[in-house]
Amino acid sequence: MDFQSRAAEGRLAEILGPDLIDFDRFQRSIGMPMAARTFLDEIERDSEIYDLVKAYSRGVNAYIESLQPKDYPTEFELIGYQPELWTPLKTACLFKHAAWANTGVGYALQVSQILSSVGESLMRSIIPEKPVFPEPTVKSISWPFPPFKLKKPERLFIPPNLRYLASEPGAAPLGGSNSWVVSGEKSFNGHALLACDPHTELQLPSIWYELQLVSQTVNAYGASLPGIPNIIVGFNKQIAWGITATGVDVSDWYHITFKDKSKDEYLYDGQWEKSRKAVETIAVKGDFVVKHEVIYTRHGPVVREDGTPAPDPFVPEQAALRWLGHDASNEIRGFYALNRARNHDEFVSSLTYFACPPLGFIFASRDGDIAFRQQGKFPARWPYQGRVIADGSDPLYLWQDWIPFEQNPHIRNPADNYLSSANQYPVDESYPHYIAGTFPSHFRIKRINQLLEQKDRFSPADFLQMQADVFDLRAATLLPRLIELLNQEALSQEEREVLSFLSEWDYKVDKAAIAPTAFAAWLNSINFSIWGDKVPLCFQAERPGLIDDLAAHFILQASEPSLIENMLIHRKQTLIEVNQRSFQEICNSLKEKLGPLGEEWEWGRVWGLRIPHLSGIEELGAGPLKIGGNGVTINDVSAKHSFGPSWRLIVSFTDQGVKAWTSLPGGQSGDPRSEHYIDQLQKWAQAEMSESLYLDSPDAEDDRIVLKLDLEPAPP
Repeated sequence: MDFQSRAAEGRLAEILGPDLIDFDRFQRSIGMPMAARTFLDEIERDSEIYDLVKAYSRGVNAYIESLQPKDYPTEFELIGYQPELWTPLKTACLFKHAAWANTGVGYALQVSQILSSVGESLMRSIIPEKPVFPEPTVKSISWPFPPFKLKKPERLFIPPNLRYLASEPGAAPLGGSNSWVVSGEKSFNGHALLACDPHTELQLPSIWYELQLVSQTVNAYGASLPGIPNIIVGFNKQIAWGITATGVDVSDWYHITFKDKSKDEYLYDGQWEKSRKAVETIAVKGDFVVKHEVIYTRHGPVVREDGTPAPDPFVPEQAALRWLGHDASNEIRGFYALNRARNHDEFVSSLTYFACPPLGFIFASRDGDIAFRQQGKFPARWPYQGRVIADGSDPLYLWQDWIPFEQNPHIRNPADNYLSSANQYPVDESYPHYIAGTFPSHFRIKRINQLLEQKDRFSPADFLQMQADVFDLRAATLLPRLIELLNQEALSQEEREVLSFLSEWDYKVDKAAIAPTAFAAWLNSINFSIWGDKVPLCFQAERPGLIDDLAAHFILQASEPSLIENMLIHRKQTLIEVNQRSFQEICNSLKEKLGPLGEEWEWGRVWGLRIPHLSGIEELGAGPLKIGGNGVTINDVSAKHSFGPSWRLIVSFTDQGVKAWTSLPGGQSGDPRSEHYIDQLQKWAQAEMSESLYLDSPDAEDDRIVLKLDLEPAPP
């Protein structure tokens, strides 16, 4: 809590030294302290929620003050600092830090580079408005409202002096959370059954803290973010809910044209407007300070000036950030109401408080309802607005209106008796409004839907098996086609041996399998060849879903599409030639990297998952773990980014009440000296879960209770 709140505020150099100055500058430049202060101002207007946050702070501080320095967690001794007393502002900082992680920088710089390189027509082919392979959650709805009539520019803006990003960044991929639910018509016991596993960057201590929250007004169980006084994902006696990131874009970049080097004025709508400058003071370990100037415009802060470095290379130069997280909102009130909701109507009412980050909510109730709602405060956009860097001087690039709450994508009790959400584009062609965003490949959500359609009835054990699923539907779809295109007579004996593993593969990305290592390298090579020097390497490496699915669409086509002909590095090469060359090259490169074909090629060995400690202290991390799954399997794991399911939850309503099963990639304790620091890790890695201890009341008894603490409230 202490470390992450400091990170959000841009105060890590204060405890870690000069190497973190650029990180702190970035946090100040994106307006994180301003966003937290605005958030807290809104909370203070809600006396009930403000009292809640203050009481939470008093409880944290009572614990801190009960400790001697020798009792502090190990990190404080290793880093050499002491925890600060907790404040409501720190809670606000943590929430905005989480909001940024689920919205963030986006890909406007990369798409603008593509636009600059190939022109608007071809860019629209490479980055289509909507997914090539739609798998919507909300479909076949007769929406009772028309699309917005918005004014838009004649052509898309291209910033001057656009720098080309050619190197691969270290940024994490779009979150890969899963949620699904079946109604009583498809469950083993006639009651709704829900599963959720939010996927994030993994860390120790674990991102989530599992708890039961009980008072006179609530009895809820689930996962909380330490520092936030609510359950974020979970259930109570009457309802259960899961969340996924939506991928919907709520941050735009506006190129700013300054009048001169002073940057006191900038161009907007044909006039020079005055900028506002704020000087941030960054304390640095060693008793010195750094002054950092942030320039604010009507759009927001200018995050990166020309030629200056940024921790995230996706940040465009001389561009102001319009981020929804800067606006006033009160999601703490939303979670407070959600924890106490008793039915679908109260669930929907609680979501009216959610603005940023936008989230996809899956819902189930004892009453038998199942539902999905994509919730956030969404700007009304014209096509491609926000997908590219905007002209900060043109009013047509402003957010001109807002999508009303009741017009956000939603569905209740569908005829299929199931709903699923995996960060995908949420609606079909019937939805009137344009949705801008970055969405993952469709293969993961399609696999979820395939499994949900295969059985008439599901049990909690079935849902656990689904969460652990490592079947690669992308490989099952593309690999037969790639093998068909190969000229096998031209292959060497070693290359034929690799092909043999691929031909016999069952498409499961098991930790001991060799084929997924070869297939991943082969498909990556083909992708780089298709997109060539016209699509930034960093964009290809992260492969947002539209690019990934578009490549799959091309590969599956019987004839060579003209777009591939335009995009190949060597203009006269065909897909057949690229496929042949890529396969032979990766056979050689994998042999050079891993040695002769054998156990060193196994997926779990090549991509051993390491979970780092938040502070970067290597000894406090865990792994490497040999684990199955990749970026398109339901068990979405990326060793490259230490990314995967950060909590797993299954909730089953029964005739007697409610049951749940969970697992964490770590443990409940944040102290590395505790036996509960990583005591759940191996069980999580093996996709096993434990039944949750959900008590009807604080006085309830259970054989699994090992310790009771009676806490007395501190005086206000």
